[in-house]
Amino acid sequence: MDDRVHPKGTPDGIRAPGSTHFPSDVGASKPAPPPPNATERPIVARTTTATEDAAREQARAAESLIVVTTTTATEDAARELASAIVQQRWAACAQVVGPITSVYRWDGTVQTDQEWRVELKTRASLLPAIEAHLARWHDYDVPELVATPIVDGTAAYLRWIVDETGVQ
Repeated sequence: MDDRVHPKGTPDGIRAPGSTHFPSDVGASKPAPPPPNATERPIVARTTTATEDAAREQARAAESLIVVTTTTATEDAARELASAIVQQRWAACAQVVGPITSVYRWDGTVQTDQEWRVELKTRASLLPAIEAHLARWHDYDVPELVATPIVDGTAAYLRWIVDETGVQ
């Protein structure tokens, strides 16, 4: 048997790391190669750089970021809430999504209505201000207010949310 390696590893295209032998060489007179050194790590494709990872961690550590969701009965009401909250810098941005169909229980009956959803990207520390604003200006008796943590994102986008919700 010779020591040549198939151009793509073994005949089926896979070769053990550090191996120059075909699987059929197992048990041959040549000893198996030693296992990779514990300090050696396989090269893994990364989608971000170490600098981006550090910036993302810094943005997350500096402030917990959230998406606040609410719904309104009209597109105009959704736009007004979104605009006022972004204007106050309580959110970096807001998306108005709709119309959507909501099915919910109210006053003991199941109801179906058309609504518009508002999604606000912000700091968790600003949630009380947003909640107070919704309590005063929202068109519902019990406005939806759901805060979802942002667990990841690009470093630049997370930093932008922090920067745009800062006190000026």
